[in-house]
Amino acid sequence: MSDKLNGILLINKPANITSFGVIAKLRKSLNIKKIGHSGTLDPNATGLLVVMIGKATKLLPYLDYQDKTYTFTMKLGLQTDTGDTWGDITEQAPIPMINDQEIIDVFKTFIGNYQQMPPMVSAIKINGKKLYEYARANIEVARQSRTVMIKELTFSSYKDKEIYGTVVCSKGTYVRTLCEDIAKRLNTLGTLTRLNRVKIGDLSLANAYTLEQIDKGEYQLLNAKDVLKEYELIKYDNITDVFNGKPILIDAKADTVAIEYNDDIIAIYKRERENLFKCDRGLW
Repeated sequence: MSDKLNGILLINKPANITSFGVIAKLRKSLNIKKIGHSGTLDPNATGLLVVMIGKATKLLPYLDYQDKTYTFTMKLGLQTDTGDTWGDITEQAPIPMINDQEIIDVFKTFIGNYQQMPPMVSAIKINGKKLYEYARANIEVARQSRTVMIKELTFSSYKDKEIYGTVVCSKGTYVRTLCEDIAKRLNTLGTLTRLNRVKIGDLSLANAYTLEQIDKGEYQLLNAKDVLKEYELIKYDNITDVFNGKPILIDAKADTVAIEYNDDIIAIYKRERENLFKCDRGLW
């Protein structure tokens, strides 16, 4: 392969590797320099990672999907300094007698908007420094809670002090914090033990490839049209204007549209006024 390779690759990230580590492996496997990813996964998390190759790296600002779906497992009775079982235990608590219906009822209380405190191990910046950098230095920083959206929270099972579930949530939701908050409403403590991302927007883990498959050349790339399904598609007759980055007149309902050419998206345009749109980014 070479840097002439362009497109979007869906990867099934394994555990015990950073998202950056996945990119490093792909850069070597595909012999490509221009490559990046959207939606970082923690090293111990698994699941869907969206990778952009070559010219497709220009898509990064437009692949920041709001909805993400995860399956997760949380253990009751303990809390750690990282919110997951890869951290050090900071506190333990008894687990009350609870049944499936009680857990389901608590899950229902999280549907909709809820205020969530970002964990100290997050990448949110305060005073120009990421929270996890403070955490590594054993410095506790005052944080502001943020509003996140839980669209679905589905209970799967409860056994051996562990709750299994699935959550569909907005961008910026920390599942580890959600697990801690669920446990509090169950009158105990809790921590994340497993996290697997199964969907980002309409993109599914079912269509992702393992690193081993990539090494064997067993994969297919997606194009911009495959992944930018939320955008209104516009076919513009004088396509030369688009390639030259000129403002164009179009009749569109949305303020941000995708210009289609040869069954792919070649540019993103934004409304400047009335029917006049300006090029936000060329993707060719």
